[in-house]
Amino acid sequence: MERRSKIYNGSSLLKTKLSRRKALSTAGKIAITAVVAGAIAGVGGYLAGSTRVAPATPAPEKTVTKTVTATKTVTVAGTAPPPAATTTTVTETMAKTVTETVTMTSALPKLEISHWTWVTKVMEKAFELSNALAKFNVEVSMESLTTSQVYDKLTVAATAGTGAPDWVILENEFTPRFASMGILRSLDEFGVEKYLDKFPKFWVDSGSYEGKVYGMPWDIGPCGIFYRIDLFEKYGLEPLKPGMTWDDVVEIGMQFLGTEGAKDHVFMSFPTNDRGPLTALIQSKGGKIFEGNKCVLDSGEALEVIKFVADLRDKKIISMEPWWTDEWYAKVADGYFLCIPAGQWLGGFLRDWMAPDSVGLWRATSLPYWEKNKPTGGIYGGSNFCITTQTTDEKAERIWELIKFLTTDLDGVNALYKASGFFPANMEYLELIKGSTEPYFGDQRWLEPFVEELKHTPVMEYSHLWTHYIGNVNALLERLAAGEDPVAVAKEIADIIRSEIG
Repeated sequence: MERRSKIYNGSSLLKTKLSRRKALSTAGKIAITAVVAGAIAGVGGYLAGSTRVAPATPAPEKTVTKTVTATKTVTVAGTAPPPAATTTTVTETMAKTVTETVTMTSALPKLEISHWTWVTKVMEKAFELSNALAKFNVEVSMESLTTSQVYDKLTVAATAGTGAPDWVILENEFTPRFASMGILRSLDEFGVEKYLDKFPKFWVDSGSYEGKVYGMPWDIGPCGIFYRIDLFEKYGLEPLKPGMTWDDVVEIGMQFLGTEGAKDHVFMSFPTNDRGPLTALIQSKGGKIFEGNKCVLDSGEALEVIKFVADLRDKKIISMEPWWTDEWYAKVADGYFLCIPAGQWLGGFLRDWMAPDSVGLWRATSLPYWEKNKPTGGIYGGSNFCITTQTTDEKAERIWELIKFLTTDLDGVNALYKASGFFPANMEYLELIKGSTEPYFGDQRWLEPFVEELKHTPVMEYSHLWTHYIGNVNALLERLAAGEDPVAVAKEIADIIRSEIG
């Protein structure tokens, strides 16, 4: 099998698009019948109320610049928060009302601030719902880009010393990389430490660089397992639930292989072109990809997980194949897979466009433990708002106030959530919405397992070297799918990464 090695540096940071990102870009053009709890983590273009047809291939990338302006002073009375979906059950706690008077401060001059984002419509809607632009007397000029375009353009701006926006959205994985390039302002200068207890500590730590915080967490994607409860019942399998171990899941998978269902279904799908599930498993085991400037993918807990995936492959509990393809979508919709390990955002994907006719057939649970009674978790997606070093001090201060409002004030968090459905990183807000039920999941309180998982998830240090892992992990997964020895594959891929690092 051909072995691939990609070196990411300078303006070639992301020469190839990540497979899941292609799917998520496509998803941005797909129907969403309602913005609901937990649609997508760290991905863009998912807007409530639109009715569109999924294209067979991602639409061509294009750059669009939009300017959003606030022109009047209003008083906003908001509910903090119920979730946005009309199908969500709202508890008494969630229905608590928060009223705030938004006043344009004439002492502050209006500022125009530029923003690069892949969620333009989400931001526009959030600004509208919260009246944030009037509150902070700003005009936001947004350039709508794909994730890869944001990273490529920001790399060029960092190298050239000019051309960056005033603020930008970055996936948490990439925040340390750009911080190391000197293109991001440390948020410590704004007193960010006073607000960090609102977010999971591991999430703040994972996106930090050399002890400083460079991104304000917006959304987060705890990884779990989505499964077809109807097929579990049909074949006499115990439903998956929080607190189960991987040994329990393997036992259930082996039981399934002894049923008639094994002729027509696969127990679990595992991707060859998406790092998410593998990385989440390594994180949940307390493993590392990098330790300082050293790649440790072929040792410790990371190697144990790679061997575990190979064991699942050998037992035929998983089917390793490309995700985010038309063929895979069809299999998901047809109920070919009993289980899919994915970020919490997959719930929105399943309900709204991947398997919309399967109402009541799916359930969700958190990631299994490695040891009984030892909770853990892993992350599959999430993003930060960041301020660049190429903006002025005056603009940086105003942007900080805007970002702080959107991520720490419950009205701001609620506006972003209602506009997007992205699972917020703000734990106070998550505690309010975790009791929400969803008809698609059989009225399960499906958010609760994911919220609880966040409380036990260990740190995964993404490192400024993370792009080297991204550039080679698909080759590792493809070789595992081909049946190669996991120890040998892990060492060869780690050696490639070490040679790139130098």
